[in-house]
Amino acid sequence: MLFGNLHLSVAEATKNNAANLPIVMPKDLKPMLRIHGSNTLGAHFTPALAEAYLKTLGSISVQRLPGAAENEYKIYGYNADQTFLIDIQAHGSGTAFTDIGTGTTDIGAASRPIKNQELQQLQNFGDLSSLACEYVVALDGVAVIVHPNNPINSLTKAQIASIFAGDIRNWRDVGGTPGTINVHSRDDKSGTFDTFAHLVMGKTPITLGASLYESNDTLSSQVALDPAAIGFVALPAIGSNKALAVADGGPAILPTRFTIATEDYALSRRLFLYSPIKATIAAQEFMKFALSDIGQNLAEQSGFINLQPELQRVVHDTSVPEQYSKLTTDALRISINFRFTPNTNNLDN
Repeated sequence: MLFGNLHLSVAEATKNNAANLPIVMPKDLKPMLRIHGSNTLGAHFTPALAEAYLKTLGSISVQRLPGAAENEYKIYGYNADQTFLIDIQAHGSGTAFTDIGTGTTDIGAASRPIKNQELQQLQNFGDLSSLACEYVVALDGVAVIVHPNNPINSLTKAQIASIFAGDIRNWRDVGGTPGTINVHSRDDKSGTFDTFAHLVMGKTPITLGASLYESNDTLSSQVALDPAAIGFVALPAIGSNKALAVADGGPAILPTRFTIATEDYALSRRLFLYSPIKATIAAQEFMKFALSDIGQNLAEQSGFINLQPELQRVVHDTSVPEQYSKLTTDALRISINFRFTPNTNNLDN
């Protein structure tokens, strides 16, 4: 199936076309595709992707309706012959793998890679970490956010860990305006939570005093109301808040398009779609569609970093060796780093 000639924005993908034909929803219509998992992906990207995909199948009218619970959507597509349905449930990356295991989803959306324990539990569905089953569809950063009026602009990773562990409880201890720090966190079903826990907290638990959220957007809106708040969210959910630069043994780095694409930003991450080795035809086509020009444009418009490489002029700080600085004067850096699976010569997916 060819996808390259259709150009849709997120706005175009989320409304009916000019014909505005009514969607006929047959009773007991079974979904052609079920996509469960990450709220980070499911808040905007996968619904927009589903709408655009239905248009490539010939749907002349597309509609998004709420599902049975919060963070669930029914995407309907209609043409003269039939009605299509794609079911999206965005309750956290962990549910991507539990639902693959129970056979209740065709595609798992995750904002973190599959865990070894999950790989073992799902081995009957194939090697879900293989190129055939695991697709990186976009890049993202976990942004540490504060109220826009907070004078703090950067923190070290160690300081962030101490704040979220409850060891640092007052802003004055990190150079801010004196006052209690109010901690906001994603819940433990979230891939965003898993990424933050892995990259920042290690084995240290997040303070029991933290407010927990299933949704990035809800967390972000609460931080925006509280000058004493701190939280972490996916990049598209920063909103009106201030994203902090994060230092990890070097200069503090802001989450930007380029620093996330190169994975130089300490809290960069990849966003994934997973399907069993014996995936349905619809699931296989949808996974490929996510990597098409249309899919990557929608990733960008959803606030993520797409997989298209970029060039940026090299800028050095004073810590760079003089010989290296001279060698790379006027050089352009490409936003691709080659990384390998630990202790192997296999390229990381």
